[in-house]
Amino acid sequence: MGVFERFPDSKKLGDKATEEFTVFYKNKGCTLIEANAERDIRDHIDFDISAKGKEVSVDFKAPKKIAKADEEPSRNRVPLEWTNVSGNKGWVRGKAEYIAFDMIDKYVWAKRIELEKLVSGVNWDSTVNPPPGPGTNRANYTSYQRFGRKDKICYVPLDDVETLSGTIIQDKNENKQL
Repeated sequence: MGVFERFPDSKKLGDKATEEFTVFYKNKGCTLIEANAERDIRDHIDFDISAKGKEVSVDFKAPKKIAKADEEPSRNRVPLEWTNVSGNKGWVRGKAEYIAFDMIDKYVWAKRIELEKLVSGVNWDSTVNPPPGPGTNRANYTSYQRFGRKDKICYVPLDDVETLSGTIIQDKNENKQL
């Protein structure tokens, strides 16, 4: 049984967040072209987005709980995927130019290469199973691997992401065109 069968609400929330993201940026005058399934899986790219003659590739990340036990998605930390559930390169080592995080009240666009540099010093060979309970039990910059899975992720403070070179922060209540 796949993750979406076990946690159908998670898929619904992700789909809703993706729809809100596309509507938000279309209303800002952007053109969004959704990637095909192969490009999404292989290159970790969800969209090519263009505005004012510039085009960038983006992997969109819906709001995430740090742990399933958490009541709400995190507003101050994000998970970064080094290795995916198939054992291949995770999205932080994909081909997207930007990773766009939905942080409930804002979108935080970070250059993917800067995120990769941020976590390149994590000891990815020494992983631990996530502790049970709330996400506050999980340390930042520690490689976690879920039991029976090949994925490796770590959590980083949103403040660290927001201070990376080239990061763009877009308030969801801001109405100006891009």
